[in-house]
Amino acid sequence: MQISSEYYPASPVNAKRKVMKRSGTVLRPGRQQLAVGLLVGLFALPAAAWEVIRDWRDPIGQRTHVAAGTTNSDGFSIYVFRDNDKKVYAVYSISRSSFEKLPIEGRVLMLRPGDNKVSEIKAEILGDDAKSDGKAVRDVLWHGEEPSPTFGTLRDILDSNVLYARFYTDTGKELDTEWSLLGARDAISAAIGIVAEVDPRVQARAKAAADILGGGVLRCGIDFHCTDMVLRCSREFERHDDVERFRQCVERASP
Repeated sequence: MQISSEYYPASPVNAKRKVMKRSGTVLRPGRQQLAVGLLVGLFALPAAAWEVIRDWRDPIGQRTHVAAGTTNSDGFSIYVFRDNDKKVYAVYSISRSSFEKLPIEGRVLMLRPGDNKVSEIKAEILGDDAKSDGKAVRDVLWHGEEPSPTFGTLRDILDSNVLYARFYTDTGKELDTEWSLLGARDAISAAIGIVAEVDPRVQARAKAAADILGGGVLRCGIDFHCTDMVLRCSREFERHDDVERFRQCVERASP
């Protein structure tokens, strides 16, 4: 379909009035805008909606769960669910009809919710880390022990509008994609049974505690006694809930 525009200066009133001609039909100003709007509508694909599925089957664990998820226009999907161990998992998949395959072991996926930090997922054949079947990878998204996540990847997903992903195939190829997160907050909350909103003060305290703990473990390095002392501080923090006291304990344990 070819659309051309011309000027028709037939009179002073019509001088330099822009019209559009399509198959002999003249589209005058006003109708021109309508035509452009229709064209945009034809080529603008709506974001795939998030949905809650009552009997969704986990392709890795082969069990059914209540899950929230979506599949984008390129066939990449993400589904979030709570397992019997109360932990919240996510399954990220490439199209089952794709000739590409994900590695069973090693780096499989990198994620970035909105402008937040990037997280990397590595699969293992043995152990409790992420699992891959060549078309999908499943990983723990949240420990699930609180009313709502206060920080971490799930918190970032709930608070963002888009989730960027890069899959790594077994041949070293990179597959980039993204999912709209519009509607994800309500769908995920319903599927895993949480309240999406979190008190900003609680969120700030949790993030501060996580930063203190992470910094202490990093300073300890391979000193296992040091790490054990830092973790002891963390267990004590769960009882007294005093961030400053926790900070001082960790600093003493990991000078």
